[in-house]
Amino acid sequence: MRIKQRDQHKENKIRDLNPFTHGLITLFFILGALFFDWRFVLLELVIIFLLASISDVFESFFKAWLKSAFVLTLVVSLLQMFLLPGDEVVFRLGFLTVMDAALAQAINIASQIMGIFTPLIYFLQVVDIEEFITMMQQSGVNPTVTYIVTSALNMIPQMRDRLGQITDAQKSRGVETEGNLLTRMKAFFPIIGPVVLSSIADVEEKSITLEVRGFSKEGKKTILHEVEDTDRDKMLRKLIWFLIIVLVIVRVVTWFL
Repeated sequence: MRIKQRDQHKENKIRDLNPFTHGLITLFFILGALFFDWRFVLLELVIIFLLASISDVFESFFKAWLKSAFVLTLVVSLLQMFLLPGDEVVFRLGFLTVMDAALAQAINIASQIMGIFTPLIYFLQVVDIEEFITMMQQSGVNPTVTYIVTSALNMIPQMRDRLGQITDAQKSRGVETEGNLLTRMKAFFPIIGPVVLSSIADVEEKSITLEVRGFSKEGKKTILHEVEDTDRDKMLRKLIWFLIIVLVIVRVVTWFL
């Protein structure tokens, strides 16, 4: 077996960490966001943005973060602030009133959303999904679990690409897909129908492909490309596991105080 080399980018010590190492870093930040308040998330954001910059993925990471995590956090926090009741008025914005309890809840929800989605976006930008799946296979993870993870990670990009293809095809047939809200609603079913049906057809095709490749065959599987797992990665993962354990212990202790 040969080691898969990352020749498409120049060497980068942070980006070229083992996918499992990046996965543990992501897990640490997500648990921290769930266990603690906005102050941990603020520190988390500083660290992740710094890592993205060092990893040479800052531009793509920031664009994805701005379109997803930032927008989602902004929408959810605004809904929380203006719709939830409370005891005291914090401030008024026209006919909208922000109450104290609503503001506190909005900050809490916003920090958790931001703290969960930001490390996930960084993970997807810095990790080669194929290498992550290969590493799972090398570690002896059940092939069924590997396939489920692969399908989940690839589902959204595949659906997005298929939606674009079907939209272009419907445009060429004269279906109006752009314009006011009514026009877009009329075009919804001619577009979403083929997307759903083609996705169902893909399930059968993938099942046949897996059987042809011996997916259900018993015995040890042969891996053509092996992902490098250095001593540095192993030591770093031990350190991160230690920090995760400390994180859990601190959280359990604070529950009883």
